[in-house]
Amino acid sequence: MSENTKQCPYCGEEILAEAKKCKHCKEWLVNNKTITDTKSVIENYISKTPLKTNCILTGTNLSDKIITESGMSFQQDEIPLLLLYKKNLFFDLKTRILITDKHIYYKVLPDTFWVGLFCNFMKKKEGSCELQGLDYLEIAEHDHAFGTAYIGHQLKINNDVMGLVRMGTGIEYDDNAIQYLNNLFNTLADNSIIRNRVRAYSWQ
Repeated sequence: MSENTKQCPYCGEEILAEAKKCKHCKEWLVNNKTITDTKSVIENYISKTPLKTNCILTGTNLSDKIITESGMSFQQDEIPLLLLYKKNLFFDLKTRILITDKHIYYKVLPDTFWVGLFCNFMKKKEGSCELQGLDYLEIAEHDHAFGTAYIGHQLKINNDVMGLVRMGTGIEYDDNAIQYLNNLFNTLADNSIIRNRVRAYSWQ
């Protein structure tokens, strides 16, 4: 065992010295306070940051009815805190982001050249990741799809592109929604919930 590794106190396997969660047994190596911290960090950001977009719902605007309407779901022991969603008959490609006190959930379109032609018929990619211990989280580059219509921006998790999420319901995308989420992700990084800050202005 080198100076860069340590032994997991739960399963005894060798892991990185800086690890917050064991990759073998999946046990957290920090106390339960981290989940509470995640919730309080997000709620504090929401309460102090003006919301200049109508594409993001938080607080009292984030009801169970709205979450059900959006088609998103989450685990029973979690508290939903933020939802990227706005009902629109013309520009709703049914991409979503839901952030709880533990996870980020997403529905995204495949990031392909042809998505612009078939976006209304493509199956959405769905998934989730635990927030605590993520390496990286960002609303990143504009789509590079065929045609001129706006489809979405890349959702990057740990530097992997999950797919495209639509940032706005009009013909143009909503800069304020992108900034709000990326600033939240930076706040999570500043509080050591995720490891790395968003690269400056890389989404423009």
